Amino acid sequence: MAARYTAGLGGLPIALPPELPGTRHVYHQYTIRTERRDALAQHLAGASIGTTCHYPQPIPGQPLFRELGYDAGALPAACAAAREVLSLPCFPELTDAEVDTVVASIQAFFEEDAPCESSSPA
Repeated sequence: MAARYTAGLGGLPIALPPELPGTRHVYHQYTIRTERRDALAQHLAGASIGTTCHYPQPIPGQPLFRELGYDAGALPAACAAAREVLSLPCFPELTDAEVDTVVASIQAFFEEDAPCESSSPA
């Protein structure tokens, strides 16, 4: 399933889960990153595709850690990740056709915003 997502989503303006040399990801979640996370989630919801953001708050924003007094700007990478991560459907019963539907919907989302190519007069 993860390989199918990776193949279908490669080349789009999103960050895919990394596979580091000598390691293997278990893919209990397939989480992507995009600066347009909320718009993409809304687009997918409109196509009846559920997504989630498992960690919408970085550690300083969690109630347990607020008393440590970190400013939101103290951890800019964590704050950016919290704004950008989106987990796609990923569970054992998901079929190849359903993964392909998710991929096609994400491709369509980014194609809608692709700059128009100008055609040369003939």
